[in-house]
Parts: sequence; structure tokens; C-alpha cells
Amino acid sequence: MDIELTWKTTESDSFTLSKGSRITPDTRFTLFDAHHRGQAGSITKTTEKDAIKWFLNSDGLLLLLNELEIDEPPFIDQNVARPIIENSNEKPGDIDILICERHDPKFAIALQVKPVPVITTNTGEDDYKKIQKIKDGVLQVNAQRKKLGFYKNYLAILILADGRDKNATNVLFRGPSSQTFNEIYSFPQRESLHEDVGLIFMKMIQPTGKRLSDMAHVGIHYEKTATPLKQTPELTRRVKEHMRQKGF
Repeated sequence: MDIELTWKTTESDSFTLSKGSRITPDTRFTLFDAHHRGQAGSITKTTEKDAIKWFLNSDGLLLLLNELEIDEPPFIDQNVARPIIENSNEKPGDIDILICERHDPKFAIALQVKPVPVITTNTGEDDYKKIQKIKDGVLQVNAQRKKLGFYKNYLAILILADGRDKNATNVLFRGPSSQTFNEIYSFPQRESLHEDVGLIFMKMIQPTGKRLSDMAHVGIHYEKTATPLKQTPELTRRVKEHMRQKGF
């Protein structure tokens, strides 16, 4: 049975004007060109750290904050370890994304992000072999909930889709097939996710050979809200110290 997901998305494209270019009333620019032949590297080769950084610097951040119902600009950091995490060699490791609503350390939202690279095709037989690695994200966020207990804890599955080979489809629809989304939605050990932990699906799609920073499709599907917890004074102290170190 196909699962229908509701996504909130944005699409962006850009063009570069060389120095001295002259624009006249007859000048025309083509955006969302389905046949762009750029030679950008595949998004599927992006490291987890760089993928998260790009997402947080894109319109995806606004989508995420809207879904979390955060209106005021919060404190945000990524790949957070000390002083919040004492031993990064033990799960949960580091905190992939830390958000403090209203800059208040006792309202810390912590996300464990697990990337899933996907190469889409015209036939719908997408390549998404690393889906099994999501189960490690389940173990990480469960450990985060148990050992630390942030105000809110989330598992975020970040789909990184290279859609350049799906060239028989409109440039705006080169993401994973419905079958692929169904497989990712029903990820391994989903039933083991702690009931307090929220779940978010995020996607970044590279539709052509353009660099992701020049042309991209970004989306959010907010699956489950995290149960608010009362942070311990010790965790709040560590979060406050981290924020102080970052100049807040």
C-alpha cells in the first residue's frame, strides 16, 4: 500500500551574470532548465556534516522552524559535543542539530540526523542501499532521550536525492519514487523508536548538474511531535555553557 506523505517544499534556481553584462528589455533568462549540463558533484557524496550545514543555510531551516512552531529566531548549532556531551565515543555521539527556543537553554531541542542517499531513475528503480543505516539513528536518538533527556528529542531522516538521471521527468519532480519513499518511511527498527521521540523527514533534491547551492528542491514532512520533557538542571547548565561559548 502506498503511503501518501504531505511535504512542505521550496524550489530554487539561479543564474550568474558576468561582470559588465548588460540587461535590456529584451533580455531573457531561463530558470529550471531541465537540460542543464553542469558538472557538479553528486549530492549523494556529501558528508553528513556538510549536508546538515547546507540544509541549515537553505530555505529548509525556515521550513523546519515553522514545523517546530518556533517564531522567534532561536539559537542553532550543529555537531555539538562538549560541554553537553562528555564522551562522543558513546551513543548518542554528538548532537547533529541543537535548537534553543527563545535562546532559553531549558527549552533545548536536539535532533539526530540520519542521511539516506538516493539516486533516482526514469524507471522508478531508485538506488537507496544505505537505508539500513537509519537503524543506527534510532539507537542514537533513543540513547539521547535516555542519557540526556532534552526538552524535545527528534530523529530526522534526511533524504539526499540525485535526480539527474531522471531526465524524462519535469525538473521539479525528480525526487525519489513513491516506492522509495514507502521504503524509507518504513525504515528498519522504526517500531523501536522511543514513544517520546519525534520524527521528521527532510529532503534535498539535486535535479540537474547544477550545484546544489544554485538549484535545489528542499522539503519537510513532519511525521510526529516529540513529547516535551523537563530537562535536568545539569543538562540545562551544560546547554547554557555551550551557548555562552558560542557568544550567546
